[in-house]
Amino acid sequence: MSSVSPAPAELAALEEEFVPLVRGIFKRFRECSTGASAAGLFILNRIASMDRPTAKAIAATAHVTTAAASQLLAQLIEAGLVKRERSAKDRRSFHLALTPSGERVIEENRSVHFDVFSEVFSCLAAGERKELVRMLRKVRASNPELF
Repeated sequence: MSSVSPAPAELAALEEEFVPLVRGIFKRFRECSTGASAAGLFILNRIASMDRPTAKAIAATAHVTTAAASQLLAQLIEAGLVKRERSAKDRRSFHLALTPSGERVIEENRSVHFDVFSEVFSCLAAGERKELVRMLRKVRASNPELF
């Protein structure tokens, strides 16, 4: 790993390319998603992929604070997409589950994220996509405090 910091011009170029790309991807998610926000769909998919998660577990897997996850979960609960179930083992604790409406929203949007990523990254060859994933994993691994 290089210990030389990037030059200001390199950082400016990274920001100039990366920030609009991320914003554009989220814009496409918002345009293509139905029934929930892009963030809401992400949380719904996390709940669906886990066995009766808690809000704390959702926050950890979504890489957000517990407060941020709780706020989004409250919106999803109010929308009737998620339900809270009291833990049988610890009556102070709650587990999360999808409602039938939440399951329907996931089914309706199942391919949205994959379609958007496919559209955005179709300009890259398979080897280039693998290299991009390798580089992003390296950046992520060297900045664990961000995740």
